[in-house]
Amino acid sequence: MVQDYPPAIRDRYGPKSPRGQRVARLASLIVAVGVVAILALALTHLNELAPGSGRVRLRLDHLATCST
Repeated sequence: MVQDYPPAIRDRYGPKSPRGQRVARLASLIVAVGVVAILALALTHLNELAPGSGRVRLRLDHLATCST
């Protein structure tokens, strides 16, 4: 995700080391896997809320009875 440090940090401390690049790649991979896992769990839970429908259907019945 992040290839190098911001210019001000790079000027003060130098470019990112090879080890720093490896750690950044590993951390990015861990975060990406976590995001995908959370989304998968959320979709699984959503399917449990409305089983068999394949998608959540909104109930808009109450809008027809509202007076404007």
